[in-house]
Amino acid sequence: MSEQTHQNGYREAAREDGIDKILLRPDSISDIEDFERGALEFKKSQSSLLAALKSTATGFGRKQGSASTRRAANGNKPQKARAANGNTKAQPFVKIGLSFDGSRVATAALFFVATSAAAVTSSFVVPEQVNAVARVVYKMLPVPAMAATLQENMECAKDIRIVSEDGTVLGTTSAKPGCPNRDYRSLQPTLTGALAQAPFEEPAEGPLGGPGVVLSISVPGTARIPYYWVTQGIKVGGSGLEETTVEQVVGMTSPGTYDKIANRFYRVPAITARDFYSYEDKALFVTGQLICAQGMPGTGGFIALAGDHCAKLFGKESLEELIPAERCQLSGFRKSPLKVPGPKAEPVHMAAYTNQWADTIDRAEERCLSKLYDGSELEAHRAVLDVLPLPSAQSIRTSGNSAASKLPGAMAYLWAREAKTETIADGRIVTAIDPQVQKQLIEMLERNLNESIAPRLSPGLCAPGDDTCLGETINFGQMVAVLKPDGKISVRGVYQSDGGVLEVSGPSRRAKASTVKALMVPLFVKHGLTRLCREQVPHLSDQGYKGGKCSDDSSWVSLSDALASSSNLAFYWGLRQIADAEFNAWLEQFGFEVTHRLGEDLRRGVIIGNLATVTPDQLIRGMAAIVSGKPVFGPDSDERLDLTQDYSGNMLAASTRILSAPVSYGTVRAAKPILAAQDCDQTLVGKSGTADGTTGLARDRLLVLGALCKGHWHFAYGALGSPDADIPLGKDIFGSDLAKLTAHSLTKSIQ
Repeated sequence: MSEQTHQNGYREAAREDGIDKILLRPDSISDIEDFERGALEFKKSQSSLLAALKSTATGFGRKQGSASTRRAANGNKPQKARAANGNTKAQPFVKIGLSFDGSRVATAALFFVATSAAAVTSSFVVPEQVNAVARVVYKMLPVPAMAATLQENMECAKDIRIVSEDGTVLGTTSAKPGCPNRDYRSLQPTLTGALAQAPFEEPAEGPLGGPGVVLSISVPGTARIPYYWVTQGIKVGGSGLEETTVEQVVGMTSPGTYDKIANRFYRVPAITARDFYSYEDKALFVTGQLICAQGMPGTGGFIALAGDHCAKLFGKESLEELIPAERCQLSGFRKSPLKVPGPKAEPVHMAAYTNQWADTIDRAEERCLSKLYDGSELEAHRAVLDVLPLPSAQSIRTSGNSAASKLPGAMAYLWAREAKTETIADGRIVTAIDPQVQKQLIEMLERNLNESIAPRLSPGLCAPGDDTCLGETINFGQMVAVLKPDGKISVRGVYQSDGGVLEVSGPSRRAKASTVKALMVPLFVKHGLTRLCREQVPHLSDQGYKGGKCSDDSSWVSLSDALASSSNLAFYWGLRQIADAEFNAWLEQFGFEVTHRLGEDLRRGVIIGNLATVTPDQLIRGMAAIVSGKPVFGPDSDERLDLTQDYSGNMLAASTRILSAPVSYGTVRAAKPILAAQDCDQTLVGKSGTADGTTGLARDRLLVLGALCKGHWHFAYGALGSPDADIPLGKDIFGSDLAKLTAHSLTKSIQ
């Protein structure tokens, strides 16, 4: 189905590759308690019968507000709440027209007659026409306030799969990280799965469309309204599938009569008319959001499950895989979810769990199988249903497990990358991160941080995971990647102490400092700048050396030596020899985020990283393009970086030799013995960086590292910093400490 956008701008549906994604996008939300303006407009254009419907709905909306308040204050017991407020007599709750002030019974009867009799009778004769008219009517009404809650809760509940490049499902994660309203977990089924399951929900709970149904209105349920009203019943039964689903998603676990009537005649029809236009939409909504299993109270439960998570009840991955007996059994849990014992369960809880499963088998046979099949076919499915095994409670509790259990420390990076690239397809995030590499990386880094780095941190700073420390946690991140033969850079493991250390989209929250000098090397080689002058300039120095005159031979250094010692003066002089057009083209080619304003020295800003910088992904991609001498892409973009158009093979080879200087004898030399021990001493390249805080001492230590190991290029990025510019990282923490940690991280990628 191609993209379909309704005129009111509230709903947009798109189906790609068999997956239906429904996004609710309200342009404006009107309060359901205030229908006055909508009622006036409605009366102008509708018949007196529909005007009565609207006026009555207005009354329900007003009453509903006070009833909700009483329920919240009195444990959801509206009858007791009325007695406590002295309202024990039947009171009129709506005025129709200017003079009608009927009793509760009369009002309910008039409401039922005015809204249901004609519509229900007609729906048996011309169902599609009635539904079409009803949609038009409901679209003219204000958008129910509960639609905003519906949208938010659906987004919060949605899970997506984390899948490896070979198709292995590593787990699921919330599609909206950090959401405060996550009452259940829904793994959206495919359209095929939803359409296969929906017919098995209908025999017991009512149809999603067809004769006898006007949008979400269930004829048997509607007929009960006057009865419950007269008998002072707490709630109206007979909910249809859509009504039940909406109420569950918005948190109406046990709506009272007022809410039930308002839901049935206004809220749910208005929402479904706007947002679930077709049978396919409704099937996806119902099968994707109705809960099938939840934790048993008092046993240490878990977040309730819906959608494809429900297939785990039968040891399967999706609704598409279920057989008829399993589909009928699942339908039995829609309004009475399976109560799954938690880890604190006692024998009595396990017995209740077993009994519910057995009782649901009986219900599935009576209200599902026997209505869909007969003869030998029924007997065959019944035989399968009777022996459906009771699922392990533990397997159900872990069925919605987050991918974080297999990829600890990686989820924030994955989400940041997906937010930038918008590559989530079919409800999945595909990642090259290897669970084994990730596990080893995390274990190694946390051990080294606690043993080596934590004792030397400045007072007030803490290592990640140190629950005994009362200060701020340091910013620490590591990323390891491999360059594949097709030019793709695949991240195999990541670690970050908070979500922003390995930022993948700019502007960067922290400068990359001198690490970007690695990307300047081919630019200098191309222009023959293999010797650089450390010319004296104001407010720039090399570790205390303020520079000299270019007429003095002692002021000149080779490009290799300048890179090995990270000379600010030499690289600043070199950039000043490059024409503006060439310089700007270089910035664009490597993906720099430029933030400078008119009058600021952009070249100087690039050197120290405060006016133009790159993300860790871009830094690795740039270095990979230089040392490999071929087009590369990834990890955060499918756009290829091809330096071969602007730099010859000899230029890139010379640049690679120069990039080895920091590892051979410069600021990254501490990494060399660690990599050599892993047969990675063929070619080693790298560049360190230091960013100072307000104290003048190092706030951040940074590093990008590359190694040709066993015929493949591997790369790593590391960042170690203070969360506060006024607190230095630690005077005894050096670039060599980060070089060792990052080298150890890189070795995990090659194992």
